[in-house]
Amino acid sequence: IIRAPRGDGKEAIVLVTPYNPQRVQANEVLSLALGFSVFSLLSRAAWLSKDIVWLSADSQFGEYTAVSAWLNQYHNPMFVGGVKHEPDGIAEKAEFTDFKRAGTMAAALIFKVGETRNYGDRDSVTMYAEASNGQMPNLDLLNVVHYLAVHRQGFRVNIETISSLLSSAWLRAIAEVIHTLGSILRKINPDWKLDITASDYVEGTANLASSIYNQFLLKQALGVPTGSHGAFRDYQVDAVSLEFSPTFYIRNENAKSSFLVRGGRLLEGVVRSVNNLLEKFHQSFFLYFLTAPSKFISVGVYMIPFALLVVPLPIVAAALADGGRKKGKSIDASKTKGSADNLQTEGGSWEWLQAARVLLVIQLWAVIVSLLPYYISQIPDGTPIQSSVIWVVLAILTLIVLYAMFGSPYSAGVEWKLLKA
Repeated sequence: IIRAPRGDGKEAIVLVTPYNPQRVQANEVLSLALGFSVFSLLSRAAWLSKDIVWLSADSQFGEYTAVSAWLNQYHNPMFVGGVKHEPDGIAEKAEFTDFKRAGTMAAALIFKVGETRNYGDRDSVTMYAEASNGQMPNLDLLNVVHYLAVHRQGFRVNIETISSLLSSAWLRAIAEVIHTLGSILRKINPDWKLDITASDYVEGTANLASSIYNQFLLKQALGVPTGSHGAFRDYQVDAVSLEFSPTFYIRNENAKSSFLVRGGRLLEGVVRSVNNLLEKFHQSFFLYFLTAPSKFISVGVYMIPFALLVVPLPIVAAALADGGRKKGKSIDASKTKGSADNLQTEGGSWEWLQAARVLLVIQLWAVIVSLLPYYISQIPDGTPIQSSVIWVVLAILTLIVLYAMFGSPYSAGVEWKLLKA
């Protein structure tokens, strides 16, 4: 830990370098060299107003696990002994365990050198930002990294993409059609900025699909982050992972020195940018999809088509329920005249409420199942296998109980087409 000469020790910036001590590769040695170089430089910096924490994380069991354990101990200090009462009546406070700490984390930067060599025209940096449950860091942090990497150090910045879409013929054809329409519309009104090329459409679609997949389909369903930055987002700390992909061979000493200089300047620039802030990132977006390292789709844009996709579902369900009611009226018109009870019973107008009851019971079961792991983890001396078995058994039992008491579609007489709608 570097104590800031101009700070009060209340805030800190965290640098993380993951490596496997059991099987140290050449790229991991270069990652540690980069981290040590930056740390040595910052230890002599007189402009620091936030403490600097450098964490060398053991990644032999995954990059997320070690950082998560460190953060848990960082935010939940362990005490040695209890409160001692001296004869003079003054209580001596318990001491902390031997664990180094700094202030509140303003931001975190995880960096490493990739195992594979990049065969492009220049060194590249891949940004990973998706955390567990689809959380994203503040967009300003990504903008700072992108600007300094591209315009100051000459790196090519990438984000994770679905490579199969880049070679898709049908996506290329759709992009050509959209590009042609944009060219026609731009001739009508030059103020319309529709000069996006077909290749940009394809690349943006592949990046957008990857962002949606990582944030919603994978991270919210399984809760798996794309790297160590996910552990920081669990504590509401903005963090981003940078994976450097050099174009040179790792054993080339001259190219290695140049890379350490440029990579170190990038990390130093990000640290200086965060160091100058008087408050945490909060002015930019937290809910967004990335279509490129410097382009995004905000929540105010993508929620509109999402709402248009969701709204027809209850409308269709209501139409099915209303259709069943009209059908019952037409068949039993002679029986239902003058009797409101017969209209409600035989016309089927209660089917909507019955289907809604089944749906709410299933949602209630989902909430119970999602809360069970927290309480099961409180059982002392429980192994992960035992906890998993207990969770499965309790989930099945609660489903059977709720299904028998409230949610059986067979006992309620709910039509399956209505329940699906």
